[in-house]
Amino acid sequence: MQFQEDGMSLHPQDVLRKSKTFAVVGATRNKDKYGYQIFRILTDYGYKAYAINPNYDSIEENPCFPSLAELPEKPDVAITVVQPEVTETIVEEACVILAVKFQGKRA
Repeated sequence: MQFQEDGMSLHPQDVLRKSKTFAVVGATRNKDKYGYQIFRILTDYGYKAYAINPNYDSIEENPCFPSLAELPEKPDVAITVVQPEVTETIVEEACVILAVKFQGKRA
């Protein structure tokens, strides 16, 4: 997988190196789920990570926000770990918040 920045391809590891702030949409308290594991890895490695889940106020003493729009700052990266039926809505919201273009297919 490659990402683009200013017309240059970036490897996913470069995205991690260049990014400081992450939002994990679908973060959870359930330690068996990817939403918890990704959030925990990011925080354990010293990244600033925001948990996004409208069902929680906090995850392990970290505040949890109901949506990307509620964050105190714009994240560099938004990671989605949600059900397929809400993924497109979350990606569209992330594109507005992060000011990137998205063209999705609607059934």
